[in-house]
Amino acid sequence: MSKALDNNFASDPEQAERAERAEANARPGVAGTFRAYEPDPNGGFPRALHEWRVTSAVRATADAVAELLGGTPHELDTEAEDAIAVDTDRVEVIIDSPDSIEVDMRQWVNGKLAHHCDTRTFLSPPEDVGVPCRCPRTIAELRAWASSAIRCRAGR
Repeated sequence: MSKALDNNFASDPEQAERAERAEANARPGVAGTFRAYEPDPNGGFPRALHEWRVTSAVRATADAVAELLGGTPHELDTEAEDAIAVDTDRVEVIIDSPDSIEVDMRQWVNGKLAHHCDTRTFLSPPEDVGVPCRCPRTIAELRAWASSAIRCRAGR
């Protein structure tokens, strides 16, 4: 574990263990993740949240998020590394340009990624990147598609 993490978590072995795992699985440049859903504890479909949830593996990050956006850090009942969460309804977003927004749709079947696209072309697997997919193109079509029983028309 890094010296900084070692110093921060020396008094709490459980936090230190989580921090070690988080450091080992770290994504450079990612301090936390904004979420609009939470998993169903019974394994069903995810449940939409009515406010933003910011998750992090590091308590200091969660404390900073709470100070900036409001909310109180709390532990989630999960084995995930980013198990410290802050729920907030106040998030200001500045978008530099339309190119700054990315859409990424994933369909999972039996725990495996079955379809991954940006509503226009495949984003994975590597051999299919750029191949056109047949997903709906507009927000209205996506909403109608999502509310129907139709499954992804992923075929090439």
